[in-house]
Amino acid sequence: MSTPSTAQLQLVAPAARLAEPGTAWDPKVDTLGKVAVIVIDAECHRGLGHSYRLPTEEQLMGPGGENDRIEGVTFSLYAEPDRIGRRLRTNVGDAGETEGPDSGFYAYAARYWHIHLSRFAYWAEYSCVDIGDFQNIRSALLELAKWSRRLPRTMRTLLHLDDYFETSYKTLNQAYKEANCDKVLEWLALMRLGFYLYDTGRIAEMKKIRVQVANGLSSLLGPRHSLTLRARSDAVYALLFEGEVEKAHSLYVNIANDQKSITPNIELHNLFFTLLHQGQAEFLMGRNAEALETLVSALNGFRNTLGPKSYGFLATQLWIALVNASLGHLEQSLNTMKYVRKTREEQYGPDDSFAVTTCIFIGDLYRILRKKEDALANLGRGLRYRRPFEPTCQLLTLDPAINLVMAYRDFGMNDKAEALVDELNAYDKLEGEDYFVRLCQVKYFESLLLFDSGETNRAINLLQDLLNKTDRKQNNRTLLWVRLDLAFMLRYRRREGDDDAAVSLFHGIVTEARHASPGSEPDPPRLLEIAEKALRLVRAGNARGAKLFLGIEGLSWARDINTSNEDDLRYLHEIIERNPAVHRKLLIPGEKLQTYTYYKAWQRLDRGKYYVKIDDDIVWMADDAIPRIVMRKLQHPEDLVVSANIINNPPLGFMHYHMGALHPYFPEIDFPDYQEKAQTSWKPSQDPSWDGLANYTWPLDRPAPHQNHRWLRVEDENMMSQTPAAQLKYEVWGPSYESWAIAAQMHYSLLENIESDKLDLYKFDSWDMHGDRIRINFMCFYADDILDTEVEKWPRDRGDEDMVVLDLPKKLNRSITVEGTALGAHFQYWDQGGLSDTDLLSRYQWLADERAC
Repeated sequence: MSTPSTAQLQLVAPAARLAEPGTAWDPKVDTLGKVAVIVIDAECHRGLGHSYRLPTEEQLMGPGGENDRIEGVTFSLYAEPDRIGRRLRTNVGDAGETEGPDSGFYAYAARYWHIHLSRFAYWAEYSCVDIGDFQNIRSALLELAKWSRRLPRTMRTLLHLDDYFETSYKTLNQAYKEANCDKVLEWLALMRLGFYLYDTGRIAEMKKIRVQVANGLSSLLGPRHSLTLRARSDAVYALLFEGEVEKAHSLYVNIANDQKSITPNIELHNLFFTLLHQGQAEFLMGRNAEALETLVSALNGFRNTLGPKSYGFLATQLWIALVNASLGHLEQSLNTMKYVRKTREEQYGPDDSFAVTTCIFIGDLYRILRKKEDALANLGRGLRYRRPFEPTCQLLTLDPAINLVMAYRDFGMNDKAEALVDELNAYDKLEGEDYFVRLCQVKYFESLLLFDSGETNRAINLLQDLLNKTDRKQNNRTLLWVRLDLAFMLRYRRREGDDDAAVSLFHGIVTEARHASPGSEPDPPRLLEIAEKALRLVRAGNARGAKLFLGIEGLSWARDINTSNEDDLRYLHEIIERNPAVHRKLLIPGEKLQTYTYYKAWQRLDRGKYYVKIDDDIVWMADDAIPRIVMRKLQHPEDLVVSANIINNPPLGFMHYHMGALHPYFPEIDFPDYQEKAQTSWKPSQDPSWDGLANYTWPLDRPAPHQNHRWLRVEDENMMSQTPAAQLKYEVWGPSYESWAIAAQMHYSLLENIESDKLDLYKFDSWDMHGDRIRINFMCFYADDILDTEVEKWPRDRGDEDMVVLDLPKKLNRSITVEGTALGAHFQYWDQGGLSDTDLLSRYQWLADERAC
């Protein structure tokens, strides 16, 4: 649909009535219920060959008043941007205006608003009664889709139903942007559009919009503003559809951690939605116990904020039921799902899309329970409901269709299953990134049907081709089942080499305790056999038994190692093998550790020993750093923890700045000639001086100029107040934590101080944090001090940093001390992504080659 103009009409009426040419609209019979709001080009309207008699102004006014009658939806006040903006803020969250009301917005609206926006956006926001739920919007789209199918094809193309919702909100976004007033509202409009695209299964479009919103709000409000964090959480969801489940999970953990520390109480539901999505990722990764813990936390949060009938609460219950079903608790899961469906139907009626979605899951449970009629009835209902959304929203149809394929096959109805698979293979979007999981499912069931019909070779080739095209990092539950059934097919066929091929499918699934990773060499037969048995236990619903079985054998799932980077794992393995008497890997059975499960590592400390914890992104330390923090701890046992004096560790950067350890630097904007040469010097003195205007500054929200750029020394020391570091404060969050530019300036200053032998600029006497947070990047502690606090009883909603530097010092009345003479450098935090576009890591490598290696 083109952008609305003065040549367009705004029709407001129940969808069914729009299909009746030559009839007048009687306002007396229409009340404010399910309303279709369509913008149709006036010229197209005339070209239909029919006349629609629009209601007169008198009819619109009606005796009932605007709040009682449907005719009120077209009143001009509902096109006012401020009125729509208030609805957006209510439904999305109050982010605060970035400019005052005296900006001329009303004057702009009075003259031009009718050009930019239909009244649709106001009533769309008005209809949203539950945070996180678009039930009324979705229902209206469904009714429109059903109605449009009864129209001639030529008329259907004039309606532009593909643009339902989208055009109004993009227009709203553009209008707010052009008004240049409240800048938050332009992003709130797109945030709502992103949710609509997600709700209708248009994942690629959703991802583009949500990334745009996250970046826009980050630049406007800062990366750790509560609204920015919500936008970042929304943007991550696309990764679950693309098969990047581990990456999504890592991002959700970090976002949730930030939300816990800064989200105001009125917006806590945003945190719980992040936890809901984190729990989904954990479930998709096969970490059922971890998923339950996360989802229960989200459930309790929704109960206390939005209430037990809210969308968030019921959606979390549904996912808890899915996890329980995978653990074999089928009846319990079925009862939970029935409750969710019943609650939604009581609120919104039997055609509520969430209730129908729950029917799909209920149908699948009935399939597992071998209750044919119940399974087919529920799955069929789900597919029939979603059919009208095609072809725009194919993802919505895929899920019930795939579940129905499974049911047809399980109940011996292979002809129907094959016909449905052929239909799904014809979907033009199935090969897209955001359809990856569904592609795996369709190909998997297609191969099973081929095998059932005796076409063993075609079935095997199909699955082998699927695995060959898939990165192991994209492993999902379906691909694990693919390996099991492909192994069965190969052994059934029994061609030469098939047995070996079947066994090799399970390489890299489990690992021995003494190995850091499965490695590039094939696993020994024992591991391959155990991996296959463990996977069969998991598929049978006995994940706990599989974990116990692996533990007895001295094995764990390969993904349990706390990184999936092959180069990192290989390097770790080399370090251990070089000196196994000094280096050992701590094997912690179970799921991969994250913020709220790191306590499991602290439980494994050996009593009577002093530990030095060094994060993997400590890129430099002084030769005497470790001896100094250990000596401080030995001489002052009253200190619970002794931290090194770390560059790029808030709040220490503020102190380094005021002590003169930081120097003026600015990034080089242009691509210099040196990048064409083989530069190997880490020393800033080998680079040219920065050359620019005397009033030059570098805003903190400005992105990196280009990859592998360098920062150059400013000769005029008086320009220090214009550099990023001048905005440092004594705080643990804020610019010192978020700004990549400040971090870059700190690192280049460190390199200068190393070169000029001026490291004393950083040093100070011991510094008591007095209850303030400090990052645990590089520190010394005594094992008994930690173990005596009963680590297993640490609160599950507190991370290890929270406990070690905040809660335990307060509880035990013991200090966290910074040893000011022990120097180290921490590379970056999550929000300092721009550092990866500097040449700093290369410089630290050259420094190590010259002075340490």
